[in-house]
Amino acid sequence: MKILEQTPRRLVFYSRPIGLWLFTAIFPTIGILIGIFFIDINSFSCKRQGSSNDLCQKTTISTLGTRTTQIPLNDLLGAEVRQKYDKQEISHRLEINTKQGIVPLGQGWGGGSSSFSESAMAAQINNFLRNSQQKSVSITLYPSAILLIWFFLWVPITLLIFFTVAQVRICTFDKNLQKLKVEVKGLLGYKSSEYPLEQISDVIILESASSNSIAVNPVYVVLDSGQKISVYLTSLSNSSDWFQKAQESTNLIKSFLGLPI
Repeated sequence: MKILEQTPRRLVFYSRPIGLWLFTAIFPTIGILIGIFFIDINSFSCKRQGSSNDLCQKTTISTLGTRTTQIPLNDLLGAEVRQKYDKQEISHRLEINTKQGIVPLGQGWGGGSSSFSESAMAAQINNFLRNSQQKSVSITLYPSAILLIWFFLWVPITLLIFFTVAQVRICTFDKNLQKLKVEVKGLLGYKSSEYPLEQISDVIILESASSNSIAVNPVYVVLDSGQKISVYLTSLSNSSDWFQKAQESTNLIKSFLGLPI
């Protein structure tokens, strides 16, 4: 909290919790990075046109764009679902074997035992190579449903949390106008609310808050109606002494309003 004005008739201060902004920005960033590096659509296709220049093509579509790799059909040896074991965990991926080496169909390894769909895709490619009369083969490997569901839930929820806390809160206690004005400026827009000073009966620290935990909105003014109005935002950058600062803010407001401390 930073005091902008402090006179016998006016008290103006604002909260700008930069540490909280940075902390909540971590979670959507993680989701977006996972989407960039792990969510993609991979396809593999081959066509026989009766020439030595027949090509196969691997295409990867992701948020980074489209990447295409061409492989001469004569260099294609087969396909298999390769498994690896690490600390009693099994992971797998579909690989295309060529004379130049292995071309994975996908960026990473999937967890668990090999899926039926991957095994079926490998069989399609191998059947195409064995059957010279078959003119073409085409397969497409999509991201797992669990990963997609997680991504499309995680990113919007964490972005909403970030947009909610990425705000500046300005509180003006004005005895000339006999009003408390609370202004909230953030990524979700601007909001202003006013309350009569004469209806403020108390200033409290959130009941569930303690020195062993961190409350985002620890300080409230209480109206005669029982309504609680948040007037202070905690910054995680000073989380070690947030409770003391919340107590100091409470005492400052009470002193200005003439309420018992």
